[in-house]
Amino acid sequence: MPYSASTAVLLSQYLFNWVRIGRARGPLFLSESGGQPCSAAESVDVVEVVRRLALASGVERFSTLTTRHLCLTDLARMG
Repeated sequence: MPYSASTAVLLSQYLFNWVRIGRARGPLFLSESGGQPCSAAESVDVVEVVRRLALASGVERFSTLTTRHLCLTDLARMG
């Protein structure tokens, strides 16, 4: 999936932290809070984070599906 340079920086930082708290193999996105430390992040957690960020940014009608649809639209336009 294509992503921006600023997203690459954030992903790099996350992966560095993931190696520290994660396992050699297993889920890529780990939860650092909640009842079970280092458990796999639930998809509803990711959806909720994106929803809060969109609301805080004043962007209406933005969700995790928005990024999926944008990516698929770009891929369709490229053939």
